[in-house]
Amino acid sequence: MKQDFPDYEKSIREIISAMYAKNDIPFMDSIVLQLAKTLKADHVFIGELQEDKFSVKTLSHCKDNKIVDGFEYMLWHSPCKGVYDGNVVIYPKNIKTFFPLDVDLIALDIEGYAGIPLFNDKQETFGAIMALYHKPIENPEFVSSIMTLFANQVANEIERQYYIQEIENLNKTLEVKIEEAIQKSKKQQEHLEQQSRLIQMGEMISMIAHQWRQPLNAISASSINLSLLSSMKILEDKQLQEDIKVIQNQCQKMSTTIETFMDFIKPPKDASEFKIIDVLESVLLIIAVQLKNKKIEVSVIEITKNGTLYGHYNLLEQVILNILSNSRDAFDEIDSENKFINITIDSVHNIPIIKIEDNAGGIEKDIATKIFNPYFTTKEQGKGTGMGLYSSIEIMKKSFKGNLIYKSLNKGSCFEIVCGV
Repeated sequence: MKQDFPDYEKSIREIISAMYAKNDIPFMDSIVLQLAKTLKADHVFIGELQEDKFSVKTLSHCKDNKIVDGFEYMLWHSPCKGVYDGNVVIYPKNIKTFFPLDVDLIALDIEGYAGIPLFNDKQETFGAIMALYHKPIENPEFVSSIMTLFANQVANEIERQYYIQEIENLNKTLEVKIEEAIQKSKKQQEHLEQQSRLIQMGEMISMIAHQWRQPLNAISASSINLSLLSSMKILEDKQLQEDIKVIQNQCQKMSTTIETFMDFIKPPKDASEFKIIDVLESVLLIIAVQLKNKKIEVSVIEITKNGTLYGHYNLLEQVILNILSNSRDAFDEIDSENKFINITIDSVHNIPIIKIEDNAGGIEKDIATKIFNPYFTTKEQGKGTGMGLYSSIEIMKKSFKGNLIYKSLNKGSCFEIVCGV
C-alpha cells in the first residue's frame, strides 16, 4: 500500500520550483498549474472573498492543465461556504449529493472536492484554494496535505501582491498630488509676479507724477504769461517765441519721461548683454526728482569698469528701483539732515555685485529675517504691499542665477545684488 502513495518530497519540490521559477507566468497561475498537475485535479482555482461576503471571484483558474478565464460564484448552497467559514473541507466523492442546489458543481460535473481557506495577518478568511475532480479523489490525505502545506505561502504572496498594489496606488496618488501641488504653486507664483508687476506700475505712475510736476508748472506759467500779455495788448513776438520754446522744451521732457517709463514696464523680447552702469543711470533718472525733493544725496562708485550682464535689462532695473524706493521711504521715518545713498558696482571672483547702502536707520534683527517674504511690510497700511523685496529676490534667483542679500549697517542698511550670470 505504501507504494501507491505519491512521492511527497518530489511533489513539494516541484511546486516550490514552479512558485519561484523565473518566467513570465504570474505567481498564482504558476501555483494553480503545478497544484493541478501534482494533485491530478481537473480544476484548481484560487478564490477571493468579495466585500459583500456572499460571493467569490477567482484570481486564477486552471482547467485541464491550462489557465482559463476566471469567474464569480455565490457561496449559498456551496461547499465553499464552509471553507470561507475557516474550515478545511474535503468530499472525496458524491459532492453533488451533499450540495444538490449548487448549479456550478452540476454544470462542471464535479465528483470530488477539496478546499482550504487562506487567512490574512488578522487570521480572517479572505480567500481559498479549491481542487475539483470529475472522478472520486484517490488520495484525499495527500491532497489535503499538499494544499495545507502551501496555503500559508499562497496567502502571504496574495497579501504581498495586495500591499504592492496599494503602494503603487499610493505612489500614483502621490504623483497626482505632487503634480497638483506644483501646478498650484506655479499659479500662485504667477499671481504673485503679476501682482508685483501691478504694484510696480503703480509706483512708477507715482514717479511719473513727480517727474511731470515741474514741466507742468513751467507750461502753466508760460501759458498764463502769454494769456496775460495778450489780454493787455502788449504781447510781443519775441516774448511769444520764448514762451512757445519753453512749452515745447517742457513737453519734450514729459515725452522723454514717458518713453523712459514705457521702456521700463515693457519686457524686452530677447535677453541681451548690457552694462550695469547704464541700468543704474536709467533707474536714477526715474527716481532722481523724488530723491532730490527729499534732500537725499546719491553717489555712484564704479570699481569694476564696464561691468556687463546678460539677461533682461528691465528686470535688473526693477530690482534696483525697489531697493532705492525702500531707502527713500525709510528716510521718512527718521529725522536727519544728512541723508545719503551710496551705490558701488564691484565684482568678486568675476561675479558682479551691486551694493546699495544708506543711513536710513536700518532694519531690526527680528524683522530682517522676514523682509523677503511675500506680503511682509513694515510700512503703514496703504503705503506698502510687501511685494517689492520678494519680487526682487525672485528676479535675481530665477533670471540672473544670483541672489539679493541684506546686511545691517550702523544706522543703516546694505543690499547686495549678486549677479550670478
